[in-house]
Amino acid sequence: MMKKDFEIRFWGTRGSIARPGKEFSKFGGNTSCVSIACQNNLYICDAGTGLKNLGDELAKHNPYQNIFIIVSHFHLDHVAGLPFFAPFYKKNHNIFLTGPASSVSKLKTSLNKIFDRELFPVNWNQLLGKPKLLTHKEIMQKANATLDFIRLNHPGQTYGLKITTGSKSVVYFCDQEPLNQFEHLPKRQIANHKKNTQKFLQQTSVLISDAHFFNNQYKQHRGWGHSSWQHAIALASEAHAKKLILTHHAPENTDKDIAYQIKNLKDSKTKEFKIDVAREGMSILV
Repeated sequence: MMKKDFEIRFWGTRGSIARPGKEFSKFGGNTSCVSIACQNNLYICDAGTGLKNLGDELAKHNPYQNIFIIVSHFHLDHVAGLPFFAPFYKKNHNIFLTGPASSVSKLKTSLNKIFDRELFPVNWNQLLGKPKLLTHKEIMQKANATLDFIRLNHPGQTYGLKITTGSKSVVYFCDQEPLNQFEHLPKRQIANHKKNTQKFLQQTSVLISDAHFFNNQYKQHRGWGHSSWQHAIALASEAHAKKLILTHHAPENTDKDIAYQIKNLKDSKTKEFKIDVAREGMSILV
């Protein structure tokens, strides 16, 4: 029995491309994948290469009634683990999947591109686990917690997620770039985006945020759709978040590089909220 409302575990913390090797072993080389356990349901935020290890564990022991895979967007680093998710190939799991699509048929079209014979030998329709596809609205109705989605400022349709139960909430905001730095959103959505985002994030228990670039790296990558550490901290401050976790580390940044930035962060850290840097395998209770 869980003592807290949520158990969050990081299976993939890297952005853009997986980075195996000793230099990336502490903070992790697998791409985005975060599991959030809530009572007897498991919510999986993104399906990067980190999904492989999570799936292997679930194939051995699955205590959850439902598994919800929630894909923020279909960039490769966020879906590369889907074909290697072991429960897809077994019949004894209750799996639901949603992503940035207005209908199940459009969602299926995106998945068929990943499970295309030119890229992977198994077709989506061959999966023994028969994962069920749902729209955002449908998965909100199916979940045992309150789910909310918001469009993020990133190239292509990308959505942030908030999971709420009781007085606790966890927000997953990956990938996104500050709107005052570069506009990726359709013009009609820009006017109210900042106000809607602040309302969405307000006083969240945990904000898991894109912090792809160090502060001194962002300028030369402006317009790539990602945030710096400074941007993520400002976002959490405006939202009065209780805890911020920085993730989606740039593939160039080694453990040594990240550790150096953490030292600088501790020297000037805010007292408003707690800040942590995501490490592969890290688990926290909320």
